[in-house]
Amino acid sequence: MRRIAFYGGTFDPPHRGHLAIAETLLKEFDLDEFIFLPAFHAPHKTRTKPTSAYDRFAMLCRCRLPDGRDIVGIAIGETRDGLLARWTEVQAWS
Repeated sequence: MRRIAFYGGTFDPPHRGHLAIAETLLKEFDLDEFIFLPAFHAPHKTRTKPTSAYDRFAMLCRCRLPDGRDIVGIAIGETRDGLLARWTEVQAWS
């Protein structure tokens, strides 16, 4: 069975902390895949307009984990009652 982790957040912008979390979880849980799942906007950030989804996707595509590897994947998804109901991987690296 493949071990996959989804990491949801706005990633507006993605930063070293996000990448350190991904790297740590990949190692600690011996994951096969780690997929970033960008949210539309953060409900607690009401004073600022979110960066476009296109630009946040582009920023994630340019990210590298602290050990130099590309990030594993980016997906778009739909949630229901706070749970991931379905997802589509839109970018992946090997």
